[in-house]
Amino acid sequence: AADDHCRIYIDERLIFDHWDTPHGGENETALATYIVQEKNLVRIRVEYREITGSAHLQLKWKIANDLIPHTITPEYFYQVNEFEFSPIRGILVRDASIDAKTTYASGSALVHTIAGTKSKVAIYPRDRFGNTHTNDDYLTFTKMILNTFEVTCDLILPREQNEKYSIVETVQAELTYDSATGFFTAAYVPQTAGDYLLSVKMLST
Repeated sequence: AADDHCRIYIDERLIFDHWDTPHGGENETALATYIVQEKNLVRIRVEYREITGSAHLQLKWKIANDLIPHTITPEYFYQVNEFEFSPIRGILVRDASIDAKTTYASGSALVHTIAGTKSKVAIYPRDRFGNTHTNDDYLTFTKMILNTFEVTCDLILPREQNEKYSIVETVQAELTYDSATGFFTAAYVPQTAGDYLLSVKMLST
C-alpha cells in the first residue's frame, strides 16, 4: 500500500506499477505473488513520487499458510552499503556479518613471491549473501577488520610422503583497508627463499 505514486521491483522484475495513478488508501492494497528461496537475498527497489497529503508506503509479505500479510521487519533488510540516515526514525540497516564461505582472496602473491620484496594479497569481504562488505566509517571498520582476519606466511621444510610439514619461520602480514574499493590488502615480506604456506584466516566475530 502506498500514497501517492510508486513502482516496486523485486530482483529487477516490475511487480507493482502505480506511477500514473495514486494507490494505497486505507482499504487499498496491491497484491502480487513472487517465489523466493529461503536464506537468499532478494533485491527490492522502490521508486516513489509524493503528490499530496501525508505520504506512506507499506511493504508486507506472507507465506502460503499465512492468512494475512505481515509488515517486513528491519531484521530482514540488508543493504550493500551500510547507511545511517534513513528517513525512518529509529531504524538502522547494517551490513550482514562477514562470512568466510563467501569471502575470498586474490593476487599473484598467493602462488608466487620473491624473497626480500613486498608481496600483496587482496581480501574481498562478503556477507553470506555474497554482498560486498564496506563501510564509510573508515576508522571503526578498519579496527573491526583487523580483529576479523589474520594473515600469516609460514616458511616450511620439504616433507616426505605422508609426513606433516615443519614450520621454520612465520611472517605476519600487515592489513590495510581501502574505503574506495571495499577490500583489504595483506602485505608481507618473505626474508628467506623457499616454500611458504600462506594462510588467510577469519577469526570469530
